[in-house]
Amino acid sequence: MKKTAAFFDFDGTMLTTHTAHLVGRYLRDTGKRHFAGRSLSPVFLLRVLVCRALRKAGLISETTMARVLLNFYRGRSVQAVEEWSSGFYREYMKPKLSGVVLDIIAYHRKKGHVLVIVSGQVRTVLKHAALDLGFDHVICTDLAVDRHGFFTGRAAGTICVDSNKTDLARALAAERGIDLESSYSYGNNEADESILAMAGNPVAVEPTRRLEAIAQERGWRIVGH
Repeated sequence: MKKTAAFFDFDGTMLTTHTAHLVGRYLRDTGKRHFAGRSLSPVFLLRVLVCRALRKAGLISETTMARVLLNFYRGRSVQAVEEWSSGFYREYMKPKLSGVVLDIIAYHRKKGHVLVIVSGQVRTVLKHAALDLGFDHVICTDLAVDRHGFFTGRAAGTICVDSNKTDLARALAAERGIDLESSYSYGNNEADESILAMAGNPVAVEPTRRLEAIAQERGWRIVGH
């Protein structure tokens, strides 16, 4: 018998903000100029801001933006980042989880549905949310590690954004015997259109204007945070 799953995007969907914004807040709050054994480059931070503006204007792809953000981890110790991420989730991310989406997750858990996070975010951060909230699977971007135990700033495999999210989710569904027609998918922006359309029950969560227009045109359910 095939299973029903609920696929959840993370940033802007489960989380009412974005992980990068919370990292910025953490750095401001702590006044740190170093992170996981490496200094923070003002040039890199400026590059992120410029790329975010370009992405918002639709001038660069989600994949290009993801590659820029992954570079934040380059040269940083895996052990140091792992130690940091647990407290960061507890103190900065967990308070920003959407109450509405948490109720939806609880509903699916009660129904016995397979819970899946599908996000371009890195596993180092997401695994704490998955463990805390009882998710069964995490489909995300894994970071490459060199032989000395430091992140390279590149992905180890597929960057989980755009259509890659859908391809990876479909592969999991085939592997785990999940019926996509009876399943649910939750996302917040137009980059999630493909993975929303993949499931029989798509839900736009606090959608961007573009996704809201798509959802209204296609008759998809819309919920706020």
